[in-house]
Amino acid sequence: MQTRPESPLSGLRVLVVDDEPTFLRAVGEVLASEGLQVTSAGSAEEALALLERQAYDLAFIDLRLPGMSGVELLSRIRETWPELEVVVVSAYASLESAVHAIRKDVFDFLLKPIEDLDTLVAVVRRVAEKRRMEEDKRRLIDALQRRNREFQLLVDWGHSLADSLVIDEVAATAVAGLSALGGDAPAALYLGSGAAQLECLAVFPASAGAALP
Repeated sequence: MQTRPESPLSGLRVLVVDDEPTFLRAVGEVLASEGLQVTSAGSAEEALALLERQAYDLAFIDLRLPGMSGVELLSRIRETWPELEVVVVSAYASLESAVHAIRKDVFDFLLKPIEDLDTLVAVVRRVAEKRRMEEDKRRLIDALQRRNREFQLLVDWGHSLADSLVIDEVAATAVAGLSALGGDAPAALYLGSGAAQLECLAVFPASAGAALP
């Protein structure tokens, strides 16, 4: 039997907040078929309780909910979980509600009825792509910062060597710099030529000298 390839969306956690059981069930089935982990909430209060217990990648929220409104829920989410992507899905959209949603930095705003629920899957794909790009950017920044630190170590090492006036100071500075570049690993500097026996000029840290040949 041929195995269905794993969806690139598999594992993403989605919270759907709506007071219509039929909508919750339909959305849950469509998203789950793509490998998403879908959790449903019938009210803002239930959604907040779920958010307290588990992290989500995306939330679909109706603006008109029993009890606390969707707009108030958006405010609470932005205060406590600012990294959560939110998509508003509502049949009662007005200019005022749209402005409120935009001010809360929502990812998208969809109007009910949604004729093709695959539209929601397309939104999830866009969220996943945004997350991937943000992760790539973070890794690039980390790599650049690491390179900058290594470069600065080399510069500082060079300056220290240039400031050293005698061979013992040069050797001590050299092995200290090598140790720093190697993540504070023990380092040693030997001097020798041809078949002559090598002479250890310096070790770092000093306590590592006893273990050296």
